[in-house]
Amino acid sequence: MKRLIPFIALLSIILTVSCGKKELASVGERVFTAAELEKKVSKIDPAALQQYGEKRLKETLLNRMIETELLFRDLKEKKYDEKEDIARRWEEIRPDVELTYFVNEYIRHEAAIPEKELKKEYEKRLAQFETPEKIKASHILIQVGDRHTDEEALALITDVKKKIDAKGSNFGDLAREYSEGPSASRDGDLGWFSRGQMVKPFEEVAFSMKKGEVSSEPVKTQFGYHLIRITDKAEAGRIPYKEAKNRLKYDVYNALLKKEYGVAVYPEKASPSPSDDIVAEIQKTSTVYTNKAFLEDLSKWMNEETMAQLFKNADALYGTLNDLIIRKAYRGIIDSENLRKSEGYTSFMDEMKKEYLVQNYLDETLFTQIKVTAEEVREAYENNPALMKNLAEQYGERFLSDKSFRRSKEKEFFPYLEQQIINNKKQQLYDNYIITLKSKYPVEVSADFS
Repeated sequence: MKRLIPFIALLSIILTVSCGKKELASVGERVFTAAELEKKVSKIDPAALQQYGEKRLKETLLNRMIETELLFRDLKEKKYDEKEDIARRWEEIRPDVELTYFVNEYIRHEAAIPEKELKKEYEKRLAQFETPEKIKASHILIQVGDRHTDEEALALITDVKKKIDAKGSNFGDLAREYSEGPSASRDGDLGWFSRGQMVKPFEEVAFSMKKGEVSSEPVKTQFGYHLIRITDKAEAGRIPYKEAKNRLKYDVYNALLKKEYGVAVYPEKASPSPSDDIVAEIQKTSTVYTNKAFLEDLSKWMNEETMAQLFKNADALYGTLNDLIIRKAYRGIIDSENLRKSEGYTSFMDEMKKEYLVQNYLDETLFTQIKVTAEEVREAYENNPALMKNLAEQYGERFLSDKSFRRSKEKEFFPYLEQQIINNKKQQLYDNYIITLKSKYPVEVSADFS
């Protein structure tokens, strides 16, 4: 399934809101309730909430849910979902979507996994759940370089510092007004980070500060001058079992499954030549996996060159065989447990089909007009002094002065820049189209995440 627009990925980040049936928003008769979000929040790693910030993620999620509903209504009105090739493609990917349900929903949230086995695995992996000291900070950045000289930037950040009240309560407002960093629209919020994730001068000052404190002096880095405010701190510790156990369920379930079903893998019998030799089996269900079937499955995922490399790596060969036979066990359980009639399965598949339709609708209608020329890419980097400087550091100063030399290197970085431009164009088209749909369909938002 294609994953080309950011909002699809963001649907997996679910946050909690006040309990009950409180209505958060609606698109026509489709109402989004707090209860909907609460049902999903239990399935999300608490670290995501801490990392990105509750308010920002709640707002983002609700907006994406509204946008998806708007696009779905639009495609239904145009009968896009009735196209034969769209229905056929959905049926082709449906088996893999079912496996996604089994792994991400059934195993992690529905399967009965003995608590004692999860706790045993947690104790074995205690070191894995150690957490370093972390801080949550906001900053105001005045850049040095194209926009300001060093002296100008220092004077500007010093003036901003004088506007911060004694408790730093207006720091976010000032960040939105004055900061020249990408976090300005988020009140300067940088989220949570540990040592080693920020540039050294910034890190040294930030980790020396107390919660609620604003840096006494501007901090100079290669980006410019920063004012820092610490909004929260967390000491080094360990993720408790209650939060960690969802991370363990997949491995524990598979270990128990392999034992109960007698899953066995024989990589030493696998070869690049088709044969009826059994390379894996599920003894409980008398399922055998021949080398011929293994090669057929591999050919769906890799070319002959990659396949040849796989057979030279014993660990990779074992892992691939193991994964493929486990997938067969999963399919058997979906059938034997009649999971396709469960509420969880139906809900998941309906949501994934809606995502599939919306994504394909965007790709085949809205985004087909996007084109990027070589001149656009050249303009994007040649008119960006900071990027030119970085490229000169990579290719040498000759990159700046010798046009023919510069052109000879373009094939190495053009694809990355081209994709950036495409993504920017997609986002702009997407945002404008959502505005159009909001004027077409009735949208009401009552949620307040402040």
